[in-house]
Amino acid sequence: MARYRFNFRNGQDVVNDVDGANFDTFELAYEDAFNAAREMWQELLLRREDPRKCAFEITDAAGAVLTVVPFAEVLESCREGLRTPMPVAVAEARIGRARQLSRELGDLLATVRESVSRSRALLRRTNPS
Repeated sequence: MARYRFNFRNGQDVVNDVDGANFDTFELAYEDAFNAAREMWQELLLRREDPRKCAFEITDAAGAVLTVVPFAEVLESCREGLRTPMPVAVAEARIGRARQLSRELGDLLATVRESVSRSRALLRRTNPS
């Protein structure tokens, strides 16, 4: 289980999520952020704020931004659901983008693991206790 934080961005303003939440997978964290955006949409409108300017930055426990969930995706999901089914080309493009992001995340994680491994080796050499 990993800890993710959902920093709230409204234009240039950012409110950092200091607590975060644990999720079994990144996908579940993304889904939770999307659902939170959907729930906040009406509240933002009632305060006369444009939800399309808002987003959640999903970060890992160390604070590295993994992805951004623009609130505008909520609007797009409503449009798609009310009109016609999502065209296959759009679905395939989204799946391709998700796979690309997944590969990039995997590459970043491999780089971080390698860096941690090298750091540990250096620490063992400098402090052989």
